[in-house]
This record gives sequence, structure tokens and C-alpha cells, in this order.
Amino acid sequence: MLRLRPYRRSDADTIVSWIKNERIFRFWCADRFDHYPILPADLNDQYDNSEGAEDVYHFTAYDEQGIAGHLNIRFPDKNDLDTVRFGYVILDDARRGQGLGKQMVSLALDFAFGCMRAKRVTIGVFEENAPAVKCYLACGFSDTGTVETYPIGGETWKCLELECRRVEGYKGEFRKVFDTIPEQFDRYRLRYSEELFEALIAYAGIGPGKSVLELGPGTGQATEPILRTGCDYHAIELGEHLYARMKEKYDRFENFHIVNDDFITHDFGDQKFDLIYSAATIQWIPEDIAFSKTFELLKPGGTLAMILCHSDYKTTNEPLYEKIQSVYDRYFKPDTWYKFSGFGYDHAPDYGYVDFDRKDFYGRREMDADDYVAFSGTHCDHIVIPEPYKTRFFEGLRKTVAENGNKVIFRDTYILYTARKP
Repeated sequence: MLRLRPYRRSDADTIVSWIKNERIFRFWCADRFDHYPILPADLNDQYDNSEGAEDVYHFTAYDEQGIAGHLNIRFPDKNDLDTVRFGYVILDDARRGQGLGKQMVSLALDFAFGCMRAKRVTIGVFEENAPAVKCYLACGFSDTGTVETYPIGGETWKCLELECRRVEGYKGEFRKVFDTIPEQFDRYRLRYSEELFEALIAYAGIGPGKSVLELGPGTGQATEPILRTGCDYHAIELGEHLYARMKEKYDRFENFHIVNDDFITHDFGDQKFDLIYSAATIQWIPEDIAFSKTFELLKPGGTLAMILCHSDYKTTNEPLYEKIQSVYDRYFKPDTWYKFSGFGYDHAPDYGYVDFDRKDFYGRREMDADDYVAFSGTHCDHIVIPEPYKTRFFEGLRKTVAENGNKVIFRDTYILYTARKP
């Protein structure tokens, strides 16, 4: 999982090593250095002594494999605290094609909008650097139409000015977007592996006499296997229509209890639980609240379980995948972009949890064009695509799948994270 930390001077050795030729170098820094190649000391000197250096935040992206990327954030105008600018964005060249660039930029946007309270983020990118342009557009940047030219290596390069604006309600009311499609959500959202639930029930010892809380059950995609153990099942659901659908489906069970409220602010009183679990939900809650509040609500020895799914339809049919991506490139223009918050599932031990573990389970789904379109329409940022793009986007998906075998095959990896309260 990719994370950001403050830049360290020793990072310069690794960052400079990624620059394999002058073209890549100029994509990265434009004309900020008057010579090539540069040494690590040159980079640190630039950061220490350039004009306005005290107003620049330098970050390094890293994961389990080490340093993966780098960028900085600055205020281009000290009198305008609503606008920040990204610069010096670079990724380990050996790790391209893994989605790390999009993850890093999304984390930086989270920092800019969340911590710096910026309303607007800008960035300049050379038109000739097509992969970078595509990455920024996928992260929610849009082209302002402003172009600046640079003489580079005997050529004239066009630098595009992009911007991303904060959407009010981002990670707030946007959490309720699923509540607008309860029937579609119920029919097409994925269910999870039976083996996963068998493992979870055995690990947490769930059955009659045990108390369980599910966070954000939606319409019950991960509810029934736990409910049918006979445990004292409780759920908290933010969406009014999703809550009503849950009541409609499960009120017949005597051990079923649900409240329509926000986990972040809800007062559970004296309630304590043997198991608290979520399926693709907990990442919508700020990490510190999610871990500290669940820890408080668990009984000693209780289990926190976090379930999610990684789906792959590229390796099953790469030509189809590429054609679908072209539809995204052309028409996917949502009003609000979902940017994964960088929730650290493996940070549970930092909040007092012990015995943190991960287990993977596997499944396969197959959809025709109509089902694939309906399933795609349950993704949060797909729901808020405005017209005329919405109709063009979904019709484009339907036509692409129908004309290429009328079949999309997903290889799913169901991930179960567990941790215990001592």
C-alpha cells in the first residue's frame, strides 16, 4: 500500500537514479536546472536554496518495496492560500504500469484538500509526456486551455496547465451516493467468498450468544452468512434507502437489529461487541476514528475484520480491457471523483490492536454487456457522471462488450484483514 512521508535528503540518491536520460529529466523539471545530469547534492541544493523554498512541502511515496515516487506541493502565491501547485512529480521507472502514479497523486490531492484546505490544485505537464497527462486526468485534473511553450533540446514543447478543484462534500455527503440506487445496488454489487466467511466465523468464534456489529452493510452483501450463525447481529447504515432495504430483507430474523445513523457520530451507549466487521466500508471513515472507535466498542479479545475485493478483468481479456479503457478516456467525467483515502488497513496495531493478519480468497464472475453496465453503474463516481457524458459512457461500455464476445470475466481476490483487541 502506497503512503506519503516527508522527503529526506538521503532520498535524493534514489530519485536521481530514476532519471535515465535527458528527455525524462526535462519532463520532470523543465528548465529548473541548467545542466544534465545532476547529482543528488544538486537536488538538495535546489530544494534548500531556491526562491520560496520555505513554502514548499516535499514528499516521498513509499510502500513495502521501498521508495516509489516523489513530488512537492507549494503555494505559488503567498497571498492565495486557496491554491496550491504540484511539481517535481516522478515515479520509479522500474515500477511503471502498476497504478502507483495515480495512487501517489491521489494521496497528494487528499493532503492538499484535507490538510492544507486548498480549494484548487494546479500542475503543469508537457503534452509530449502522454502517460503523465493521462494519469493526471484520471485523478480528476482538467485542462484549463492555457499552454506555455519551452525550447527543449532543439524542440518546442507545449506545457499544459491542468487544475483540480475541491468538491464540497467530498468524503462527506458523497458517502451517501449509493443511497440513490438501492435496488440496483442490491442486485449488482458483488457478494463475497463463502470460504472467507467460514474462516472469519471460525476465527472470531461467532455464533449464538456472541454480539456482532457490521459497519455500512449497504443492502446486505456481507450480512447473511454472519446473521445465520444465530449471533446477536447489529448494523449501522448511513443511507436511508439502503437501511430500508436491509429492514425489508432481514427484519424476519429475531437476531437482526439495525440503526440508520452515521458511525462517526453515533452514540452506542454501553454496547460492546465480540466482532466488528465491514465489507468495502471502513475506508470511508477517517482512519483514526475507524480504529479508535472500533477498539473502544470491542470486548477484550474481540475481533475487527475488514473485507475488500480486488477485481481483475485485464488479464482475462486484455484487448477488451484496452477498448473499455478508451471509453473511460473519452467519456468518464464525473462531477465528483472518488479518490481512495489511503486508509491504512495495516495501521491497526498503531491503535492497540494485536495479531494483525491478512488472508486471501479467490473467485470468478462473468457478466454480459447489460450486467456489466449495470454493475459499473453502482460505483460511486460512476453514479455522478453528468449528461451528456453519462449516456455516452454507459452506451459505450455496452457496445464495446457486446461487440467483443459479450462477456467480461473478473478474477476476484477477496481480502480479509483481521486484528484483535487484547
